[in-house]
Amino acid sequence: MTNFNRSAIQRTAHDWLAIADEANDKSGNPTLTATAGVIGGLAFASLTASPLVAAVPICWGMWQAWQINERKAKNDEAIAAGCVASILSNEAFHQFRAQAGDEAVYDQLDWAESEGLPLSRDAQDFLVWYRQFKQPQPQLPAAETTEAAGELPAAVGSNTRLNAVETTATPVDETTEALEQIFELPDESVEPQTQTSAIATVRPAAAVTSDLVEMMSRQLKSTIIAAPPRTGKGVLVANAGRRLLKYRPDVEIWLVDPKNEPSEAHYWSFVDLDKRLHFDLRDFSIDVARVEGLLEEFQQRFNASTAATKLLIVDEFVSLNKMLDSKVMGLLKSRLVAISSSGETGTDGKGRFTWIVTQSPNATDIGFGTKSLRSSFSSVLLFSSQTASIVDSAVGTGFCPKLETAARHKLLAPTGRAFYYSRGDRWAALPKYETEFPAGETSRLSHPFSYQQDDEYQKEQFNFNAEAIDLEALASLFEEVIDEPESESNDLPGEAIAIHEYALKQSDEWVKVRDIQRASLAALKGCSVEQIRELILLLEKHHKGDADDDSPTAYKPFR
Repeated sequence: MTNFNRSAIQRTAHDWLAIADEANDKSGNPTLTATAGVIGGLAFASLTASPLVAAVPICWGMWQAWQINERKAKNDEAIAAGCVASILSNEAFHQFRAQAGDEAVYDQLDWAESEGLPLSRDAQDFLVWYRQFKQPQPQLPAAETTEAAGELPAAVGSNTRLNAVETTATPVDETTEALEQIFELPDESVEPQTQTSAIATVRPAAAVTSDLVEMMSRQLKSTIIAAPPRTGKGVLVANAGRRLLKYRPDVEIWLVDPKNEPSEAHYWSFVDLDKRLHFDLRDFSIDVARVEGLLEEFQQRFNASTAATKLLIVDEFVSLNKMLDSKVMGLLKSRLVAISSSGETGTDGKGRFTWIVTQSPNATDIGFGTKSLRSSFSSVLLFSSQTASIVDSAVGTGFCPKLETAARHKLLAPTGRAFYYSRGDRWAALPKYETEFPAGETSRLSHPFSYQQDDEYQKEQFNFNAEAIDLEALASLFEEVIDEPESESNDLPGEAIAIHEYALKQSDEWVKVRDIQRASLAALKGCSVEQIRELILLLEKHHKGDADDDSPTAYKPFR
């Protein structure tokens, strides 16, 4: 005797999307598969002494890893379109079928199959069964009633569960609504419009698949959002932040806004006042040292927060990198990389994420120095008809794959804006998003740590003196989120210090490895090119400068 009733389990559309996304993440590990192939190849090589035999398992591992990546990318497309039935299996598939109904499940699977998307074993079995035993036969039109009216008959009624009849209702603009229509009955007060075809088929709308806001908010990831001015990155982040809070009200959002533009104040009204830091680096009279102190204190409060999930939004990152002290920015970038690489699943059970908003996709402009550091983030590139040339720049820096000019024009045709999102390797047209939001404040008293406040107000209300901050002491407070602790300059070997001092004396911004070797520095006597490269990487680790790659050919000292 049991009280369990599978049909009584009711989940929301967002729940099913999350379940499908989790199932996709667990559907295979390409890294583990490739590693297994390499290990197998080495084992065979040791037994047979034949490189050809060893290549077989290695090639198999690489092929399987590629297939896993391909399948996961296609499953991401299905989820973004609101189609989950093709991904679910076992008990999850049967629960979804019991809740949504066979017709809705078939409609999703038929669409997924027509799009060439992978189907789970349960989904394949269901398709075979449905087509053999339950697929309805086409209905013949009733000529007597339709010819007089000059209309074709409707094969699907206005009160079906799928609500397939065209109406005057506003089209959906969210992925979850494409799935929610399965569970909701149509509004009886809406009069069905004349149907334009004899048989109507419900499929996830193409416009839904390009909803970048939905993709960013449905599964939170640390992301670099690059776009030229006036392309809509502020509107994108404003909408994504609000929808994220709609799905996950428990997320605590923090903001660093180094532009403090009054006309954009309403963008940030979804962020709590005490979790914002506004200042205007465009102001020639700004006290940069004080801003640096405020930024350090802000990061301290972010780290001290006990919220289970936190998102840090940093706007105008290129301006920050160019205006603030290299040591301050070095600490900030280390923390952001640490959040992206390990903070999402921290050892303390907390989830930390960051959205970095920038006008340039170039690794040097952003200030990460190397592509490998930047690659720990997901990437979003926005462009418009007027700024499509940024795609070429982004391709050259490895921010996105190549896109032919004809393909760009096709993407830009619907709305004049398009995007690339590295999660799923997706190019698509960008929908038009809401631009009017509740008014927000960035005035001198809008929040307790605004740059514009006078010192007496801050001291009286918060007992805080920005100019008395010890940056080195604050750095130690972040050890739990920094993957590698900061090192002091006196920990550097003499050879590394010699390279740094030599580079500082050169007129060129970047100093090449071969020039360092040809300089015949006394401290580098006997050092090979590889050893010089290792010393450059060590200097980068100590935030003394930037290396141009993981195997550097040049070094740029922080001046």
